[in-house]
Amino acid sequence: MDQNRAQMREEIQELISSAVSAEDQGLQKLIQDLYTDSKRDGDEAGIAYALYAQGMALLNGMSIRDALEKMEEARKHAVLAESKKTEIRTIFGIALCLLFQQNYEESLEQFLNYMRLYYEHEHEFDLKIYTALNNVGELFRHLGEYDTALQYYLEAQEVCGEKDPNFLLILKPNIANAYIKLRDPDQARRYLEETEALTAIAEGSQDDYMIRQTYGHLAHLEGDLEKADRLLNEALTFYRTLSIYTCIMEQNAVYEDLYEVYQERERWAKGEDLLLEAVNYSRENKFWLLHIHYLGLLARHFEESHEATKAYDTLRRFYKSQMKYDEIRRTRKIRNIELRIEMDQLKKEKTALHSIARLDRLTGIYNRRAMQEHFEQFLRGEFAMEGETIAGLLLDVDYFKEYNDHYGHLAGDQALIKIAKVLEELAESLGGSAYRYGGDEFLMMFENLSEASMVELTEALGGRIKELNIIHEAASGINCLSCSAGILLFNRNELISFEWVFKQMDELLYLAKRKGRNRVETKVIK
Repeated sequence: MDQNRAQMREEIQELISSAVSAEDQGLQKLIQDLYTDSKRDGDEAGIAYALYAQGMALLNGMSIRDALEKMEEARKHAVLAESKKTEIRTIFGIALCLLFQQNYEESLEQFLNYMRLYYEHEHEFDLKIYTALNNVGELFRHLGEYDTALQYYLEAQEVCGEKDPNFLLILKPNIANAYIKLRDPDQARRYLEETEALTAIAEGSQDDYMIRQTYGHLAHLEGDLEKADRLLNEALTFYRTLSIYTCIMEQNAVYEDLYEVYQERERWAKGEDLLLEAVNYSRENKFWLLHIHYLGLLARHFEESHEATKAYDTLRRFYKSQMKYDEIRRTRKIRNIELRIEMDQLKKEKTALHSIARLDRLTGIYNRRAMQEHFEQFLRGEFAMEGETIAGLLLDVDYFKEYNDHYGHLAGDQALIKIAKVLEELAESLGGSAYRYGGDEFLMMFENLSEASMVELTEALGGRIKELNIIHEAASGINCLSCSAGILLFNRNELISFEWVFKQMDELLYLAKRKGRNRVETKVIK
């Protein structure tokens, strides 16, 4: 990634983290510039990040369906990128969109997928797994599974530690809310006090109102209905001014609890007005599951108030909304199947392209690029372990220029194809790999090769090439094509760099040629 694109990504991330929406012209320009530059250069990770950022900006503006479409488009590009980081980030965005759609089953699946990939790549990327743990806790809290929610919240707290105070300002009230639902006011109060001790919370800020809300829930649990009424109304008044997604869940929690407070205080008209607001709010924001829930509460409210006509009309809306929600779920499931098919196809195409890019076009064996990648894996200890041996063999065809000049390049190509096949078979028989390094030069690499196997290889190599019986009458002193090679056996602890290994093998190959060609020179470094 070039420096300019890296800087754009940092600026975009800062803006979307500050809840800037897609309507912001500055953010839109940054995202468009990143997308255009990345597309021009074929940077799949950059394209994916731009689409992901667009999705997050839409989510900040509460355009959840559009946000989800952008996230899904982003993931198609993310799977083609070399790094997993953008794909992992995009999965988190998809999970978040599904959570706000109340598509809890699929949201949970995506959050768990995010966490699985995170733990697989935690040493590669600086990702905040604790935010996902918190969101899974939120998911279970809104499903009414408060014990499970609390487990995820507490795990998020353990993972976060003290390194992200801003996150703890969100998490600790969530823990307090879970304890309130579990009817444990002492623990709830403890976490609220810990929240207030984290930092000086500005009066009138979002954090301030979220804490007031939680104290309102606690007051309701403890039977102080007047205090609960006041604090929950203060929080709701503030949330009504916001459109960002961070308060969706909290606003709905206020509707739920405040209605119960009104019922207990026998403020029937207030309760009815609140439910009507919740019904409209959930419909406007397409929270269909909540919309159905509030319609059910409203129908029961009218029934208890002996308003039969209103109860009947509300029940009709309830069943109509239920049918609409079922249709949305069916459509979503079909779309999910289609997306998974598309993703599988993209991954297969990526794998095929990856393989093609690492194969020599003429001979079909690994090329120089693959050799360099594999060697880097040797260096990182992904193949041979510390203390094990590695063997490298460098080979070229004797008098191959003369063969090409005499028999033509087509014949030369056919000879190289046959030799490559022999080398590949020999390498595979001893657990190694063969590569075409360039021209008539080939390289073989082996992990944990014994000295006995090295001797076996040197003896087999000349014989197998001779068995090809490729006539070569253009060079004096030989009748058939032959090869010279240098093989180096060393302990992985001695491995410094590819250049060091290649220099050693090249010296051995040069020695083999000086001694008359058609031979293998060996060296063991212990």
